[in-house]
Amino acid sequence: MRSLFSFVLVAISFIPISCSSGNLQSTQGVSNAPVLLNVGDIQNDQIITFELIVNSITLNGVSNVPLLPTPTPIEFVHNGAHFEPVSLNVVPGGSYTGLTLSFTSATVVIVDPITHAVTSLTPVLNSSTATLQFATPLALNGTPVVINLDLDLVNSITINGTSANIAPQFTFTTGAIGAASAQDDDSGEIDNLYGKVTAVSGSSFTIQPPNTGQDLTFTTNAATQFQGGLTSLTQVTVGRIVSVNAVTQPDGSFLALNVQAETDTTNGEVVQGTITATAGAPVNSITVVSQSAVATAPANAPATGSSLSVPISTAQFSVESKNISGALPPFGAATIAKGQNVRVIAQAEPAAPSTTLPGDKIKLQEQALTGIISSLNSTSFVLTGSNTSAFTSLTGITTIAVHTSASTQLRNGPLSNGSTVRVRGLLFFDGTNYTLIASRITVP
Repeated sequence: MRSLFSFVLVAISFIPISCSSGNLQSTQGVSNAPVLLNVGDIQNDQIITFELIVNSITLNGVSNVPLLPTPTPIEFVHNGAHFEPVSLNVVPGGSYTGLTLSFTSATVVIVDPITHAVTSLTPVLNSSTATLQFATPLALNGTPVVINLDLDLVNSITINGTSANIAPQFTFTTGAIGAASAQDDDSGEIDNLYGKVTAVSGSSFTIQPPNTGQDLTFTTNAATQFQGGLTSLTQVTVGRIVSVNAVTQPDGSFLALNVQAETDTTNGEVVQGTITATAGAPVNSITVVSQSAVATAPANAPATGSSLSVPISTAQFSVESKNISGALPPFGAATIAKGQNVRVIAQAEPAAPSTTLPGDKIKLQEQALTGIISSLNSTSFVLTGSNTSAFTSLTGITTIAVHTSASTQLRNGPLSNGSTVRVRGLLFFDGTNYTLIASRITVP
């Protein structure tokens, strides 16, 4: 993954890719190429949910090629400092000059820095399109390519009272799919993507994730690991919700490295979002503002930005990250807290969109926070965030201890006291203090 903090609607030079012959030939006499489209977010820390209805994304060039098969609601905040796939298409070979995006509506939820209340803003879409030009034409000829779109949420939204004026602005990069052993989320890796299983055939399965324009198919092999109660592909049945870590193969297809059950049933529901309130000591109920949701019956899923009451007195707790090494602090009813990002799993979905969701499983998820470094040493520092951030508005806390591990990635370093950084990782609470275990630290 790659966060680009200082550029808005600029063309990043195309990373050259090698050409190879393929079985499918375009009308230009060169091979068609798989194109993986990812989206990410340069986050506005006051906003806890931002969903944009993206009507279309078109690759412009020798012909105009739609990369988004259908209008798609995409939530960006959960992707802070991280990329997630939106679509995978085989595109006719040739030369392409840029992208055009169109939008129809949005959902914006903030934590008001004065009242500290969770507030849905009235969206005002000031711009319904965005055009991005490649600095150098993108030449497609057989080799899989990835396009990474980063929404600059800081500069895309102006909050004016109870309204949000929206003019979506993006940065972007293009490049070749990386070698499987070295892929990151901006070069073909898929990290913790969840969705409902819609088909299983032979050694592959297909899921319908939130925030994507199409179902995605994953191949398995003898090395694929099955977790969360799964022991083989035979238990990955239509209707269950699973999460997947995968890589993109040289032919553009996805290979699942591990598959984990989210639900144990074929009529469950999963919601991911930010905890905005807790009740009880130890906590027996939380309130979560949804960022994404998957239900076995899609019509039963809550709307993005909904506040859900989640009883957790019988919940199973776990931590979700393959990007952090070493021992982690505890996470459970005594250590769950406002400001954390979680995935809530209900084994039985409500019969209709509901304001209450059973919390059968609670999984702590990675999230991103921005702030200024102080007290820097070789394995930790203090991160001081903005007084207007959602985290501070929810918790009353402005400083967080950040710890690194052997697997923490540093982008655009080195670090120094006084620097502004975005940290993505797992946020823990010990009853008094918060600690962020970093999977990635990005310097603007």
